[in-house]
Amino acid sequence: EISCTYLIGADGSRSKVRELCGIMMSGKRGIENFVSIHFKSPDLRSRMAGRGAMLFFVFNTEVIACIVAHNIEEGDWVAQVPYSPAVQSGQLSDCECHRLVAACIGGGHGAQYSSTGRMGCFNREAGAKLRGLQWELCSAKPWSMDGTMANLFHQDRVFLAGDAAHQFPPSGGFGLNTGLQDAHNLAWKIAAVHHKRASEKLLCSYSSERQPVVSRALDLAIDNHRRGLSVPASIGLHREMLGTLESTLSGPIMTMMPAQVRSQLLETSMRLGQKPLALLDSGEDIQSSATSQVQSPMTKFVSTLFGTPMKEAMRQPAERRESIPMIFPHNDLGIRYPHGLAVCKDGRGESPSNPGRSSVRLHVPTGVPGSRLHHSWLRLKGGTLPHADGLPNPVTEDISTLDLASSLAVCPSSQEPRYVLLVSGDRSHCRAWWNKMEMLSETGSLQIAGICTEKEMASALQADIEQDDYCVLQDLSNQWASTCALRTGGAVLVRPDGHVSWRSCNPPDSDLGDLFAQLQHFLQTAASDSTSFY
Repeated sequence: EISCTYLIGADGSRSKVRELCGIMMSGKRGIENFVSIHFKSPDLRSRMAGRGAMLFFVFNTEVIACIVAHNIEEGDWVAQVPYSPAVQSGQLSDCECHRLVAACIGGGHGAQYSSTGRMGCFNREAGAKLRGLQWELCSAKPWSMDGTMANLFHQDRVFLAGDAAHQFPPSGGFGLNTGLQDAHNLAWKIAAVHHKRASEKLLCSYSSERQPVVSRALDLAIDNHRRGLSVPASIGLHREMLGTLESTLSGPIMTMMPAQVRSQLLETSMRLGQKPLALLDSGEDIQSSATSQVQSPMTKFVSTLFGTPMKEAMRQPAERRESIPMIFPHNDLGIRYPHGLAVCKDGRGESPSNPGRSSVRLHVPTGVPGSRLHHSWLRLKGGTLPHADGLPNPVTEDISTLDLASSLAVCPSSQEPRYVLLVSGDRSHCRAWWNKMEMLSETGSLQIAGICTEKEMASALQADIEQDDYCVLQDLSNQWASTCALRTGGAVLVRPDGHVSWRSCNPPDSDLGDLFAQLQHFLQTAASDSTSFY
Protein backbone atom coordinates (compact mmCIF):
# COMPACT_ATOMS: atom_id res chain seq x y z
CA GLU A 1 0.00 0.00 0.00
CA ILE A 2 1.28 3.44 -0.98
CA SER A 3 0.19 6.64 0.72
CA CYS A 4 1.19 9.91 -0.99
CA THR A 5 -0.06 13.38 -1.78
CA TYR A 6 0.60 13.09 -5.51
CA LEU A 7 1.31 10.08 -7.72
CA ILE A 8 3.12 10.21 -11.06
CA GLY A 9 2.51 7.16 -13.23
CA ALA A 10 5.66 6.81 -15.30
CA ASP A 11 5.38 3.04 -15.43
CA GLY A 12 5.58 2.45 -19.17
CA SER A 13 3.25 1.67 -22.04
CA ARG A 14 1.35 -0.98 -20.07
CA SER A 15 0.87 1.40 -17.14
CA LYS A 16 -0.88 -0.13 -14.15
CA VAL A 17 -1.49 3.36 -12.79
CA ARG A 18 -3.34 4.32 -15.98
CA GLU A 19 -5.33 1.09 -15.86
CA LEU A 20 -6.39 1.59 -12.22
CA CYS A 21 -7.47 5.15 -13.01
CA GLY A 22 -9.58 3.88 -15.90
CA ILE A 23 -7.92 6.26 -18.35
CA MET A 24 -8.36 5.12 -21.95
CA MET A 25 -5.92 5.47 -24.85
CA SER A 26 -6.74 6.88 -28.29
CA GLY A 27 -4.88 6.24 -31.52
CA LYS A 28 -3.68 3.22 -33.45
CA ARG A 29 -2.09 0.10 -32.04
CA GLY A 30 -0.03 -2.37 -34.03
CA ILE A 31 1.00 0.00 -36.83
CA GLU A 32 3.91 -2.41 -37.29
CA ASN A 33 5.31 -5.31 -35.28
CA PHE A 34 9.01 -6.10 -34.87
CA VAL A 35 11.40 -8.42 -33.11
CA SER A 36 14.37 -6.54 -31.65
CA ILE A 37 17.49 -8.69 -31.89
CA HIS A 38 20.21 -7.16 -29.73
CA PHE A 39 23.69 -8.38 -30.60
CA LYS A 40 27.32 -7.40 -29.99
CA SER A 41 29.87 -7.31 -32.77
CA PRO A 42 32.95 -5.10 -32.29
CA ASP A 43 34.40 -6.74 -35.43
CA LEU A 44 31.70 -5.17 -37.58
CA ARG A 45 33.00 -1.61 -37.17
CA SER A 46 36.34 -2.38 -38.82
CA ARG A 47 34.60 -4.05 -41.79
CA MET A 48 32.31 -1.12 -42.58
CA ALA A 49 34.86 0.81 -44.64
CA GLY A 50 33.93 4.14 -43.06
CA ARG A 51 30.21 3.80 -43.69
CA GLY A 52 29.26 4.95 -40.19
CA ALA A 53 25.61 5.83 -39.58
CA MET A 54 22.91 5.62 -36.93
CA LEU A 55 20.43 3.57 -38.97
CA PHE A 56 21.04 0.99 -41.66
CA PHE A 57 18.11 -0.21 -43.76
CA VAL A 58 18.68 -3.73 -45.06
CA PHE A 59 16.87 -5.07 -48.13
CA ASN A 60 17.98 -8.42 -49.51
CA THR A 61 16.57 -11.78 -50.50
CA GLU A 62 16.87 -13.23 -46.98
CA VAL A 63 15.83 -10.40 -44.69
CA ILE A 64 14.32 -6.94 -44.53
CA ALA A 65 15.39 -5.11 -41.40
CA CYS A 66 16.51 -1.85 -39.83
CA ILE A 67 19.83 -2.02 -37.97
CA VAL A 68 20.20 0.53 -35.17
CA ALA A 69 23.78 1.39 -34.24
CA HIS A 70 23.62 2.00 -30.49
CA ASN A 71 27.40 2.19 -30.19
CA ILE A 72 29.54 1.46 -33.24
CA GLU A 73 32.82 1.73 -31.35
CA GLU A 74 31.79 -0.93 -28.84
CA GLY A 75 29.86 -2.96 -31.41
CA ASP A 76 26.42 -2.59 -29.84
CA TRP A 77 23.69 -3.23 -32.45
CA VAL A 78 19.96 -3.94 -32.61
CA ALA A 79 18.28 -5.49 -35.64
CA GLN A 80 14.61 -4.59 -35.96
CA VAL A 81 13.02 -7.41 -37.98
CA PRO A 82 9.31 -7.18 -38.89
CA TYR A 83 6.94 -10.03 -38.15
CA SER A 84 3.19 -10.68 -38.49
CA PRO A 85 1.45 -11.37 -35.16
CA ALA A 86 -1.54 -12.75 -37.07
CA VAL A 87 0.43 -15.86 -38.05
CA GLN A 88 3.76 -15.56 -36.19
CA SER A 89 4.49 -15.55 -32.46
CA GLY A 90 7.47 -13.20 -32.60
CA GLN A 91 9.42 -15.61 -30.37
CA LEU A 92 12.69 -16.49 -32.11
CA SER A 93 15.13 -19.23 -31.21
CA ASP A 94 18.88 -18.53 -31.08
CA CYS A 95 19.19 -20.45 -34.35
CA GLU A 96 16.66 -18.16 -36.10
CA CYS A 97 18.33 -15.06 -34.64
CA HIS A 98 21.74 -16.18 -35.91
CA ARG A 99 20.28 -16.70 -39.38
CA LEU A 100 18.76 -13.21 -39.45
CA VAL A 101 21.88 -11.47 -38.09
CA ALA A 102 24.04 -13.31 -40.63
CA ALA A 103 21.64 -12.27 -43.41
CA CYS A 104 21.76 -8.63 -42.30
CA ILE A 105 25.56 -8.52 -42.15
CA GLY A 106 26.24 -10.81 -45.08
CA GLY A 107 24.00 -9.04 -47.55
CA GLY A 108 21.66 -11.95 -48.26
CA HIS A 109 24.21 -13.99 -50.21
CA GLY A 110 23.83 -17.11 -48.09
CA ALA A 111 27.25 -16.50 -46.54
CA GLN A 112 28.37 -19.54 -44.57
CA TYR A 113 28.50 -19.18 -40.80
CA SER A 114 28.56 -21.37 -37.73
CA SER A 115 27.02 -20.81 -34.30
CA THR A 116 27.45 -22.26 -30.84
CA GLY A 117 24.96 -21.11 -28.24
CA ARG A 118 24.83 -17.32 -28.46
CA MET A 119 28.07 -16.91 -30.44
CA GLY A 120 28.13 -16.76 -34.23
CA CYS A 121 30.99 -16.48 -36.73
CA PHE A 122 31.34 -16.40 -40.52
CA ASN A 123 33.33 -19.31 -41.98
CA ARG A 124 36.19 -19.20 -44.46
CA GLU A 125 33.72 -19.90 -47.27
CA ALA A 126 31.96 -16.60 -46.56
CA GLY A 127 34.60 -14.63 -48.43
CA ALA A 128 37.47 -12.36 -47.46
CA LYS A 129 35.33 -9.47 -46.20
CA LEU A 130 33.30 -11.61 -43.82
CA ARG A 131 35.69 -14.38 -42.85
CA GLY A 132 36.15 -14.55 -39.06
CA LEU A 133 33.64 -11.82 -38.25
CA GLN A 134 31.94 -12.71 -34.95
CA TRP A 135 28.82 -11.67 -33.11
CA GLU A 136 27.12 -12.47 -29.82
CA LEU A 137 23.37 -12.59 -29.28
CA CYS A 138 22.16 -10.66 -26.25
CA SER A 139 18.36 -10.78 -26.45
CA ALA A 140 15.39 -11.02 -28.79
CA LYS A 141 12.04 -9.49 -27.88
CA PRO A 142 8.88 -8.76 -29.92
CA TRP A 143 7.27 -5.35 -29.69
CA SER A 144 4.41 -3.42 -31.22
CA MET A 145 4.80 -0.02 -32.85
CA ASP A 146 1.88 2.00 -31.52
CA GLY A 147 0.74 5.58 -32.02
CA THR A 148 -1.47 6.34 -29.03
CA MET A 149 -1.97 8.89 -26.27
CA ALA A 150 -4.01 8.96 -23.08
CA ASN A 151 -7.36 10.74 -23.14
CA LEU A 152 -6.44 12.31 -19.79
CA PHE A 153 -2.95 13.22 -18.55
CA HIS A 154 -4.11 13.67 -14.98
CA GLN A 155 -7.01 12.62 -12.82
CA ASP A 156 -7.38 14.31 -9.45
CA ARG A 157 -3.88 14.01 -7.91
CA VAL A 158 -2.63 11.27 -10.24
CA PHE A 159 -0.53 12.23 -13.27
CA LEU A 160 0.69 10.23 -16.27
CA ALA A 161 4.09 10.87 -17.87
CA GLY A 162 6.27 9.27 -20.53
CA ASP A 163 5.12 6.03 -22.19
CA ALA A 164 2.29 5.74 -19.67
CA ALA A 165 0.76 8.84 -21.32
CA HIS A 166 1.80 8.30 -24.94
CA GLN A 167 3.49 5.84 -27.28
CA PHE A 168 5.18 6.96 -30.49
CA PRO A 169 6.54 5.18 -33.54
CA PRO A 170 10.34 5.56 -33.28
CA SER A 171 10.44 7.51 -36.55
CA GLY A 172 11.69 10.90 -35.40
CA GLY A 173 12.87 9.97 -31.91
CA PHE A 174 10.12 11.90 -30.13
CA GLY A 175 9.38 9.33 -27.42
CA LEU A 176 12.28 10.04 -25.04
CA ASN A 177 12.27 13.81 -25.63
CA THR A 178 8.54 14.02 -25.02
CA GLY A 179 8.79 11.97 -21.82
CA LEU A 180 11.51 14.25 -20.48
CA GLN A 181 9.42 17.30 -21.36
CA ASP A 182 6.50 15.78 -19.41
CA ALA A 183 8.67 15.39 -16.31
CA HIS A 184 10.20 18.85 -16.71
CA ASN A 185 6.79 20.46 -17.04
CA LEU A 186 5.25 18.62 -14.08
CA ALA A 187 8.06 18.49 -11.51
CA TRP A 188 8.35 22.22 -10.78
CA LYS A 189 4.58 22.62 -10.55
CA ILE A 190 4.23 19.86 -7.96
CA ALA A 191 7.21 21.32 -6.08
CA ALA A 192 5.65 24.81 -6.12
CA VAL A 193 2.37 23.49 -4.74
CA HIS A 194 4.15 21.31 -2.17
CA HIS A 195 6.13 24.30 -0.86
CA LYS A 196 2.97 26.45 -0.77
CA ARG A 197 4.31 28.67 -3.55
CA ALA A 198 1.34 27.98 -5.82
CA SER A 199 -2.28 26.92 -5.78
CA GLU A 200 -3.26 23.41 -6.89
CA LYS A 201 -4.90 25.13 -9.87
CA LEU A 202 -1.43 25.32 -11.37
CA LEU A 203 -1.34 21.51 -11.72
CA CYS A 204 -4.23 21.66 -14.19
CA SER A 205 -1.90 23.40 -16.65
CA TYR A 206 0.08 20.14 -17.01
CA SER A 207 -2.61 18.61 -19.21
CA SER A 208 -3.55 21.81 -21.03
CA GLU A 209 0.11 22.44 -21.97
CA ARG A 210 1.36 18.92 -22.66
CA GLN A 211 -1.53 17.25 -24.49
CA PRO A 212 -1.47 19.55 -27.56
CA VAL A 213 2.32 19.13 -27.82
CA VAL A 214 2.08 15.35 -27.60
CA SER A 215 -0.74 15.25 -30.15
CA ARG A 216 1.31 17.18 -32.72
CA ALA A 217 4.40 15.05 -32.11
CA LEU A 218 2.33 11.89 -32.49
CA ASP A 219 0.92 13.04 -35.83
CA LEU A 220 4.43 13.86 -37.03
CA ALA A 221 5.88 10.50 -35.91
CA ILE A 222 3.13 8.58 -37.72
CA ASP A 223 3.62 10.69 -40.83
CA ASN A 224 7.38 10.08 -40.66
CA HIS A 225 6.75 6.32 -40.59
CA ARG A 226 4.56 6.64 -43.67
CA ARG A 227 7.28 8.62 -45.43
CA GLY A 228 9.86 5.99 -44.51
CA LEU A 229 7.84 3.39 -46.43
CA SER A 230 8.49 5.29 -49.66
CA VAL A 231 11.94 3.69 -50.03
CA PRO A 232 10.81 0.02 -50.12
CA ALA A 233 7.74 1.07 -52.12
CA SER A 234 10.04 2.52 -54.78
CA ILE A 235 11.25 -1.01 -55.61
CA GLY A 236 7.87 -2.70 -55.39
CA LEU A 237 7.79 -3.62 -51.69
CA HIS A 238 4.47 -2.02 -50.81
CA ARG A 239 3.23 -2.24 -47.22
CA GLU A 240 -0.34 -2.67 -48.51
CA MET A 241 0.63 -5.93 -50.25
CA LEU A 242 1.91 -7.38 -46.97
CA GLY A 243 -1.25 -6.22 -45.23
CA THR A 244 -3.39 -8.01 -47.81
CA LEU A 245 -1.33 -11.18 -47.38
CA GLU A 246 -1.66 -11.00 -43.58
CA SER A 247 -5.42 -10.48 -43.84
CA THR A 248 -5.75 -13.47 -46.16
CA LEU A 249 -3.74 -15.79 -43.91
CA SER A 250 -5.73 -14.73 -40.85
CA GLY A 251 -9.10 -15.09 -42.59
CA PRO A 252 -11.76 -17.60 -41.47
CA ILE A 253 -10.83 -20.28 -43.99
CA MET A 254 -7.06 -20.03 -43.52
CA THR A 255 -7.34 -20.13 -39.72
CA MET A 256 -8.51 -23.73 -40.09
CA MET A 257 -4.90 -24.56 -41.01
CA PRO A 258 -2.27 -25.13 -38.30
CA ALA A 259 -0.48 -21.93 -37.24
CA GLN A 260 2.87 -23.38 -38.33
CA VAL A 261 1.57 -23.94 -41.85
CA ARG A 262 0.25 -20.41 -42.12
CA SER A 263 3.55 -19.05 -40.83
CA GLN A 264 5.45 -21.03 -43.45
CA LEU A 265 3.09 -19.76 -46.18
CA LEU A 266 3.81 -16.18 -45.08
CA GLU A 267 7.58 -16.70 -45.05
CA THR A 268 7.51 -18.42 -48.45
CA SER A 269 5.40 -15.63 -49.96
CA MET A 270 7.72 -12.98 -48.56
CA ARG A 271 10.82 -14.73 -49.86
CA LEU A 272 9.27 -14.88 -53.32
CA GLY A 273 8.51 -11.16 -53.09
CA GLN A 274 12.10 -10.47 -52.04
CA LYS A 275 13.69 -12.45 -54.90
CA PRO A 276 14.03 -9.39 -57.16
CA LEU A 277 16.18 -7.76 -54.47
CA ALA A 278 19.04 -9.98 -55.65
CA LEU A 279 19.34 -7.55 -58.56
CA LEU A 280 20.35 -4.75 -56.18
CA ASP A 281 23.74 -6.33 -55.51
CA SER A 282 26.19 -7.14 -58.25
CA GLY A 283 27.81 -9.71 -55.98
CA GLU A 284 31.24 -8.10 -56.35
CA ASP A 285 31.50 -6.99 -52.71
CA ILE A 286 30.69 -10.16 -50.82
CA GLN A 287 31.10 -13.66 -52.21
CA SER A 288 28.67 -16.31 -51.04
CA SER A 289 31.30 -19.00 -51.49
CA ALA A 290 34.98 -19.34 -52.20
CA THR A 291 34.27 -20.91 -55.59
CA SER A 292 31.89 -18.28 -56.98
CA GLN A 293 34.58 -15.73 -57.75
CA VAL A 294 33.08 -14.17 -60.87
CA GLN A 295 29.53 -13.63 -62.04
CA SER A 296 28.48 -15.15 -65.31
CA PRO A 297 28.11 -12.65 -68.17
CA MET A 298 24.34 -13.25 -68.25
CA THR A 299 23.95 -12.66 -64.48
CA LYS A 300 26.00 -9.50 -64.73
CA PHE A 301 23.93 -8.31 -67.70
CA VAL A 302 20.62 -8.91 -65.88
CA SER A 303 21.92 -7.23 -62.71
CA THR A 304 22.99 -4.18 -64.69
CA LEU A 305 19.82 -4.04 -66.76
CA PHE A 306 17.36 -4.29 -63.87
CA GLY A 307 19.43 -3.65 -60.75
CA THR A 308 20.68 -0.21 -61.75
CA PRO A 309 17.17 1.26 -62.19
CA MET A 310 16.14 -0.29 -58.86
CA LYS A 311 19.07 1.36 -57.08
CA GLU A 312 18.19 4.66 -58.71
CA ALA A 313 14.56 4.26 -57.65
CA MET A 314 15.65 3.75 -54.03
CA ARG A 315 17.92 6.78 -54.21
CA GLN A 316 15.21 9.12 -55.48
CA PRO A 317 13.03 9.37 -52.31
CA ALA A 318 16.08 10.27 -50.23
CA GLU A 319 17.26 12.89 -52.72
CA ARG A 320 13.76 14.39 -52.90
CA ARG A 321 13.64 14.34 -49.07
CA GLU A 322 10.58 12.11 -49.18
CA SER A 323 12.09 9.50 -46.87
CA ILE A 324 12.20 9.76 -43.09
CA PRO A 325 14.10 12.81 -41.78
CA MET A 326 16.45 12.31 -38.84
CA ILE A 327 16.32 15.64 -36.99
CA PHE A 328 13.48 18.03 -36.19
CA PRO A 329 14.97 21.18 -34.58
CA HIS A 330 11.76 23.19 -34.65
CA ASN A 331 9.67 20.35 -33.23
CA ASP A 332 12.20 19.54 -30.50
CA LEU A 333 13.03 23.10 -29.43
CA GLY A 334 10.22 25.23 -30.86
CA ILE A 335 7.51 24.05 -28.46
CA ARG A 336 5.35 26.95 -27.34
CA TYR A 337 2.81 26.45 -24.59
CA PRO A 338 -0.55 28.27 -24.90
CA HIS A 339 -1.62 31.18 -22.75
CA GLY A 340 -3.17 30.00 -19.52
CA LEU A 341 -2.40 29.40 -15.85
CA ALA A 342 1.37 29.33 -16.37
CA VAL A 343 1.82 31.51 -19.48
CA CYS A 344 0.74 35.14 -19.59
CA LYS A 345 0.13 37.22 -22.72
CA ASP A 346 2.57 40.07 -23.27
CA GLY A 347 0.32 42.37 -25.21
CA ARG A 348 2.08 42.02 -28.56
CA GLY A 349 -0.77 39.97 -30.05
CA GLU A 350 1.44 37.07 -31.05
CA SER A 351 -0.48 33.80 -31.07
CA PRO A 352 1.31 30.50 -30.42
CA SER A 353 2.93 29.10 -33.53
CA ASN A 354 3.65 25.42 -33.19
CA PRO A 355 5.22 23.00 -35.67
CA GLY A 356 2.90 21.38 -38.18
CA ARG A 357 2.65 17.71 -39.00
CA SER A 358 5.17 17.41 -41.83
CA SER A 359 7.32 20.45 -41.18
CA VAL A 360 11.06 19.90 -40.97
CA ARG A 361 12.29 23.36 -40.09
CA LEU A 362 15.17 24.99 -38.32
CA HIS A 363 14.44 26.34 -34.87
CA VAL A 364 14.18 30.13 -34.79
CA PRO A 365 14.42 31.28 -31.15
CA THR A 366 12.15 34.01 -29.81
CA GLY A 367 11.18 35.45 -26.44
CA VAL A 368 7.44 34.96 -26.96
CA PRO A 369 5.66 33.79 -23.79
CA GLY A 370 5.23 30.03 -23.81
CA SER A 371 8.42 29.39 -25.80
CA ARG A 372 11.67 27.99 -24.46
CA LEU A 373 14.28 30.45 -23.25
CA HIS A 374 16.90 30.42 -25.95
CA HIS A 375 20.61 29.80 -25.49
CA SER A 376 23.23 32.53 -25.52
CA TRP A 377 26.73 32.47 -24.05
CA LEU A 378 27.28 34.77 -21.08
CA ARG A 379 30.36 35.93 -19.20
CA LEU A 380 30.49 37.06 -15.59
CA LYS A 381 33.09 39.80 -15.08
CA GLY A 382 34.57 38.35 -11.90
CA GLY A 383 32.75 37.51 -8.70
CA THR A 384 30.06 35.01 -7.89
CA LEU A 385 26.44 34.31 -8.76
CA PRO A 386 24.35 35.02 -5.65
CA HIS A 387 21.64 32.50 -4.77
CA ALA A 388 22.69 30.14 -7.59
CA ASP A 389 22.42 26.38 -7.23
CA GLY A 390 24.39 23.89 -9.29
CA LEU A 391 27.01 26.26 -10.67
CA PRO A 392 30.57 26.63 -9.36
CA ASN A 393 31.26 29.85 -7.49
CA PRO A 394 33.20 31.84 -8.36
CA VAL A 395 32.22 31.39 -12.00
CA THR A 396 35.38 31.09 -14.06
CA GLU A 397 33.90 29.89 -17.37
CA ASP A 398 31.32 31.23 -19.78
CA ILE A 399 27.84 29.93 -19.04
CA SER A 400 24.64 29.57 -21.03
CA THR A 401 21.48 31.55 -20.38
CA LEU A 402 19.86 28.12 -19.90
CA ASP A 403 22.26 27.20 -17.08
CA LEU A 404 21.90 30.65 -15.52
CA ALA A 405 18.12 30.41 -15.40
CA SER A 406 18.04 26.81 -14.14
CA SER A 407 20.58 27.53 -11.39
CA LEU A 408 18.64 30.55 -10.14
CA ALA A 409 15.30 28.71 -10.39
CA VAL A 410 16.02 26.55 -7.32
CA CYS A 411 16.57 27.88 -3.80
CA PRO A 412 19.86 26.30 -2.59
CA SER A 413 18.68 25.95 1.00
CA SER A 414 15.04 24.84 0.68
CA GLN A 415 15.11 23.48 -2.90
CA GLU A 416 11.93 25.45 -3.59
CA PRO A 417 11.27 26.40 -7.22
CA ARG A 418 11.17 30.08 -8.15
CA TYR A 419 10.79 32.32 -11.17
CA VAL A 420 13.75 34.10 -12.74
CA LEU A 421 13.49 37.58 -14.26
CA LEU A 422 16.17 38.13 -16.89
CA VAL A 423 16.59 41.85 -17.55
CA SER A 424 18.12 43.38 -20.66
CA GLY A 425 20.49 45.86 -19.07
CA ASP A 426 22.84 46.60 -16.21
CA ARG A 427 22.36 46.78 -12.42
CA SER A 428 20.38 50.02 -12.62
CA HIS A 429 17.78 48.30 -14.77
CA CYS A 430 17.76 45.28 -12.45
CA ARG A 431 17.22 47.58 -9.48
CA ALA A 432 14.27 49.24 -11.24
CA TRP A 433 12.60 45.87 -11.71
CA TRP A 434 13.47 44.87 -8.13
CA ASN A 435 11.71 47.97 -6.79
CA LYS A 436 8.72 47.40 -9.03
CA MET A 437 8.36 43.78 -7.96
CA GLU A 438 9.66 44.19 -4.42
CA MET A 439 6.83 42.28 -2.72
CA LEU A 440 7.42 39.25 -4.92
CA SER A 441 11.20 39.47 -4.62
CA GLU A 442 11.11 39.56 -0.82
CA THR A 443 9.12 36.31 -0.64
CA GLY A 444 11.98 34.49 -2.34
CA SER A 445 9.74 33.55 -5.28
CA LEU A 446 11.78 35.60 -7.75
CA GLN A 447 15.43 36.00 -8.68
CA ILE A 448 16.68 38.76 -10.97
CA ALA A 449 19.73 38.78 -13.23
CA GLY A 450 20.86 41.26 -15.84
CA ILE A 451 22.17 40.48 -19.31
CA CYS A 452 23.90 43.35 -21.08
CA THR A 453 26.04 44.05 -24.11
CA GLU A 454 29.78 44.64 -23.93
CA LYS A 455 29.23 48.39 -24.30
CA GLU A 456 26.65 48.46 -21.48
CA MET A 457 28.94 46.41 -19.27
CA ALA A 458 31.84 48.82 -19.82
CA SER A 459 29.62 51.86 -19.07
CA ALA A 460 28.35 50.25 -15.86
CA LEU A 461 31.88 49.49 -14.66
CA GLN A 462 32.99 53.07 -15.34
CA ALA A 463 29.97 54.42 -13.46
CA ASP A 464 30.87 52.16 -10.51
CA ILE A 465 27.23 51.21 -9.90
CA GLU A 466 26.60 49.96 -6.39
CA GLN A 467 26.78 46.17 -5.97
CA ASP A 468 23.39 44.59 -5.33
CA ASP A 469 22.01 41.16 -4.55
CA TYR A 470 21.71 40.28 -8.23
CA CYS A 471 24.27 39.65 -10.90
CA VAL A 472 24.87 41.11 -14.34
CA LEU A 473 26.50 39.12 -17.11
CA GLN A 474 27.78 40.11 -20.51
CA ASP A 475 26.02 38.69 -23.58
CA LEU A 476 28.89 37.52 -25.77
CA SER A 477 26.72 37.48 -28.90
CA ASN A 478 25.21 40.94 -28.28
CA GLN A 479 22.00 39.52 -29.78
CA TRP A 480 20.13 38.04 -26.81
CA ALA A 481 17.93 41.10 -26.22
CA SER A 482 17.06 41.58 -29.89
CA THR A 483 16.19 37.90 -30.28
CA CYS A 484 13.79 38.26 -27.33
CA ALA A 485 12.48 41.55 -28.82
CA LEU A 486 13.56 43.45 -25.68
CA ARG A 487 14.54 47.09 -25.53
CA THR A 488 17.10 48.15 -22.94
CA GLY A 489 15.42 47.63 -19.58
CA GLY A 490 12.91 45.07 -20.89
CA ALA A 491 12.66 41.65 -19.27
CA VAL A 492 11.41 38.08 -19.60
CA LEU A 493 10.03 36.05 -16.70
CA VAL A 494 11.29 32.47 -16.92
CA ARG A 495 9.62 29.48 -15.29
CA PRO A 496 11.64 26.80 -13.48
CA ASP A 497 11.29 24.53 -16.54
CA GLY A 498 12.98 27.10 -18.80
CA HIS A 499 9.87 28.35 -20.62
CA VAL A 500 9.11 32.07 -20.83
CA SER A 501 5.94 32.82 -18.89
CA TRP A 502 5.79 36.60 -19.36
CA ARG A 503 7.59 39.34 -21.26
CA SER A 504 7.83 43.09 -21.06
CA CYS A 505 9.59 44.56 -24.07
CA ASN A 506 9.94 47.90 -22.24
CA PRO A 507 11.52 48.96 -18.94
CA PRO A 508 9.31 49.08 -15.84
CA ASP A 509 9.17 52.90 -15.79
CA SER A 510 7.21 52.82 -19.05
CA ASP A 511 3.43 52.96 -19.14
CA LEU A 512 2.83 49.22 -18.88
CA GLY A 513 -0.74 49.53 -17.60
CA ASP A 514 -2.67 46.39 -18.58
CA LEU A 515 0.59 44.43 -18.88
CA PHE A 516 1.27 44.66 -15.14
CA ALA A 517 -2.38 43.95 -14.37
CA GLN A 518 -2.08 40.73 -16.40
CA LEU A 519 1.16 39.82 -14.64
CA GLN A 520 -0.34 40.46 -11.19
CA HIS A 521 -3.38 38.30 -12.03
CA PHE A 522 -1.12 35.60 -13.45
CA LEU A 523 1.14 35.45 -10.39
CA GLN A 524 -1.74 35.57 -7.95
CA THR A 525 -3.50 32.76 -9.82
CA ALA A 526 -0.34 30.67 -9.60
CA ALA A 527 0.28 31.66 -5.99
CA SER A 528 -1.17 29.96 -2.93
CA ASP A 529 -4.67 31.07 -2.01
CA SER A 530 -3.47 32.68 1.23
CA THR A 531 -0.63 34.67 -0.33
CA SER A 532 -0.84 38.03 -2.05
CA PHE A 533 2.15 39.62 -3.72
CA TYR A 534 0.60 43.06 -4.19
